[in-house]
Amino acid sequence: MKIKNLLFLGLLAAASVPVYAQDLIRKVPQDANIVMTFDSQKFFSLLPASSIDEKFTALGVFEGLNQTLRSPISGIADFGINMQAKGYFYSRKTDSVTFVGALIPLIDQQKLKNILVAGGKEITTVNGLESMYLDGGDVRLSWDNNTLYVLSTILDENFFNDSDNRALYGLSERVAVDYSASWEYTDMAADTAAVAVMDYDSEAWATADTVVAVEEIWDEGELPVTVEIYADTAKIGNEEDVIMLAPAPPMISMPDYDDDDDSTYYDIDTYDDEAYLESMRVARVDDSIKNVLKLEWLNAEMAQTIQGTRTYGKEFPALVNRLKPNTVANVYVRDLNRLYSDFLPVSVLTAYYGVNANFDLGFRELSYDFIVDNNVMKLSGTLGVADEMASHLKAVYKSKINPKFLNYVSPEDLGFISFHMNTEAYIKYIPAYLNQYKNVFGEKLSSYYEIGAVLFDVLLDEKAISKVYKGDNLFVLNGLTQKEVTYIDYDYDDDYNPIETERTKMETVPSFLYMFGSDDQRIFEKIMQLGIQENQVFQENGIYTLSTGEKLIPEIYFAFEKGIIFLGNDYDKIASIHSNSYKSKANAAYTKLIKKNNFSMLFNINKVPTLLNQMDVPIPITMKQTVETLASYGDVSLTSTGMKGNKLFAELAIEFPKENDNALNYLFDFVTNLIEENN
Repeated sequence: MKIKNLLFLGLLAAASVPVYAQDLIRKVPQDANIVMTFDSQKFFSLLPASSIDEKFTALGVFEGLNQTLRSPISGIADFGINMQAKGYFYSRKTDSVTFVGALIPLIDQQKLKNILVAGGKEITTVNGLESMYLDGGDVRLSWDNNTLYVLSTILDENFFNDSDNRALYGLSERVAVDYSASWEYTDMAADTAAVAVMDYDSEAWATADTVVAVEEIWDEGELPVTVEIYADTAKIGNEEDVIMLAPAPPMISMPDYDDDDDSTYYDIDTYDDEAYLESMRVARVDDSIKNVLKLEWLNAEMAQTIQGTRTYGKEFPALVNRLKPNTVANVYVRDLNRLYSDFLPVSVLTAYYGVNANFDLGFRELSYDFIVDNNVMKLSGTLGVADEMASHLKAVYKSKINPKFLNYVSPEDLGFISFHMNTEAYIKYIPAYLNQYKNVFGEKLSSYYEIGAVLFDVLLDEKAISKVYKGDNLFVLNGLTQKEVTYIDYDYDDDYNPIETERTKMETVPSFLYMFGSDDQRIFEKIMQLGIQENQVFQENGIYTLSTGEKLIPEIYFAFEKGIIFLGNDYDKIASIHSNSYKSKANAAYTKLIKKNNFSMLFNINKVPTLLNQMDVPIPITMKQTVETLASYGDVSLTSTGMKGNKLFAELAIEFPKENDNALNYLFDFVTNLIEENN
């Protein structure tokens, strides 16, 4: 039931993001670093709500929700959500708190209210709107006739670990309490130890227990009337208005312990409850102050969102309007470098390790589209980069793959990986790239870092290296093949002494072919000659054989051809390439994919059932039908066209079976059927 409920909540989130684009997009804060757009109209045109309701009813999802929420629910529409437009989730971070919000349109706010009331939560009026607090006040819901506003807060503990900030908001100073020193030990003779341990004051301990009980019922919601809560980033005014906490009681020193004196025992004389109780009291006061701060910041942020007084990001409407056709959802990150800095403990790395992690990676805005194109599901993304990085990367990606490579990819192959770049431009770029991080380990080491980058630039001959390794690569996973392998076994003589015996057997091993461009192959030929001298390589008929000693791939074969070096573990294939007798049926779709992209990776899912059968992989009965359905899938591909303008482009695509109306519909049926089978 838990899995079904999670599935329902995921789809409800999809339903709850539709919004009046021209209104609610303007309530997304300008400094929001992450914005998610969801086109519910597109989503429910691909996967109708009636289909979802039918499946969820059969799975008992609504029945479970009825029991949990204590409200009659028979379909998604009962939540009062408008499912005909776009909606938004966003995240905004300050120096002290992260806000995560959602703007959700309503078609019938009374339906939503009925469900919330049935759940037993208290409804109050805040900022003129009916509201509800969840998760101990960390989350607030507010709604009007057209919109549900959701906002949550997450405090940044690194902010409150700073001594200046702690003083600013009246938090106590961090004082280390040595609990191990809170025990008094007294040396005594071994024959009196037992008596001494039993001789304690029961009334004194009863009093101590009573003290603990009283402290445990301290109301953390009560703050001294002199506390003033300051706004985020405000400066302290009158120091008298701040809670002043007494310092922790002095620590009790522990007498030296003699490990070698086994005639001495230690008696627990008294336990210092006060140090522990004081630390607990201080922690509770601090937590209370933080809770009040969190609530005030939450309400202030929500008020500005509802009233629309916070400046919105003017680029957000344009972002929504330029979404690709068939885009169901989009995730936009304003500044990937800033997001990295927000989540990396920069101050901690600097303070404890001397590492300056606050550097610019050169990454800018990131945008990903979730697209459903008939039976193909795509995740299409772009990454903006800094101007200097863009100029370097354009030169690196300005290359073409050797067209001869395309003769070695066929429809029968399991998959391939293709990548091509300009090696000369890449090596020229490395010193500039390294210099971006010269200040990471401080000024003292930055000079050495610069020297290393200069040496790299001076010592390497980019043109010479680019002739040795041009930068175009193609790896092809041909499939599985039966190969005779040798192994060591043992026989025994009449006296049961082991006799080492070499045997052979047939093993199923992967067959692959890798090729890369090289106009100057002398260094590789020298390496092969050295291998021959060391008896690791032998050469016959122009084919070099390297013994790896590995069971799975015992030998790798090399062939040096004009402008291309081939290597693989199928001798017959390498030999046919060397003799110019290799024949393969080209695949137009694969050829187009490789030529169009600087990077392309493809895998044929439909060959997985045959692959598992050849490898004798046992398949559980519960998964047998699922594995068999993979035969009706298409390809999975990951591609990148390189640089266009100041942006890098990449796309992940999965081709689902054509038996359903579209990929989203098929995926939903597949998941719900799988849940039903396992119930």
